[in-house]
Amino acid sequence: MCRPGSSPAATSWNCASTCARCTAATVDVSRAYRFATLPNLAFFASAGFPYTRLADLSETAVVMPDRPNPVEISTFLGLVGGLSNMVGVPATGLMVVRPNQLQQATERDLIVVGTLGRQPALGTLLRQTPLSIDESGRISMALPDVIEGFARFLWDGPPPEDRVRASAALTSPVEGLGFVAGAESPLSPGRSVVAIAAPTPGALESMAEALRDPTRVPRFRGDLVVMSGEGLQAFRTASSYTVGTLPFWLWPNHYLGNQPWALLLMLLAASLLIGLPLRGMLRRRAVNRLRGRAS
Repeated sequence: MCRPGSSPAATSWNCASTCARCTAATVDVSRAYRFATLPNLAFFASAGFPYTRLADLSETAVVMPDRPNPVEISTFLGLVGGLSNMVGVPATGLMVVRPNQLQQATERDLIVVGTLGRQPALGTLLRQTPLSIDESGRISMALPDVIEGFARFLWDGPPPEDRVRASAALTSPVEGLGFVAGAESPLSPGRSVVAIAAPTPGALESMAEALRDPTRVPRFRGDLVVMSGEGLQAFRTASSYTVGTLPFWLWPNHYLGNQPWALLLMLLAASLLIGLPLRGMLRRRAVNRLRGRAS
């Protein structure tokens, strides 16, 4: 250990010894459980997950418009460069496809880039989410019904009020409107889709700049981030899915961690299963005891 006031020779030896031990120290995470609940844009904005699971992006495909304009190309290059910078490896395994080539990328995680009306893959790949985009580029959000609101009390799901707020945010003027949306790929279960889009090229460029801005990255969370005149707003609107595996003894913790009502019902059921047979047994013993006294 380096201590002030010690002799130069001792200090030099101690510092060299400490540095050697620090250099040789490693943290082994090879046995860690790789598991995540998605969509979660916080993972994507801060670490590029799940795309950076493989450093060369060999399980990632970017869907570009048929004829990308300069802003769309710039957004694509900046995004891929940012992912490569996170892992420190060039994106040599990346695939780039057009909207009519989606079947070539069914076993890959997808990133969709484009302006609305020029990127038909947006409506195709986000069709399982409440976010709807038609061929003309009009955006709408499906509002929750009564059943979805009731289901929220039984299992963990997106809060219904987030859809109402997101629907209002998506009605902002198109000049400054942009969004990033995450969802499970409809082409392959367990695969992810992240869409970066806007009605105008200028708004698309602003959305890409927000993803590169360290001060605004913490604003990305949930499965939908909308940029409007009010800044960045995050919402949780889509159903979740999981990536990775967990051992069976951790599944109860995963399922019940955010579901207090389900945990309460299980405790009540366990109490009845234990209490009712025990009550019957104690009553039989009491009857037998009374009969013994009577005889």
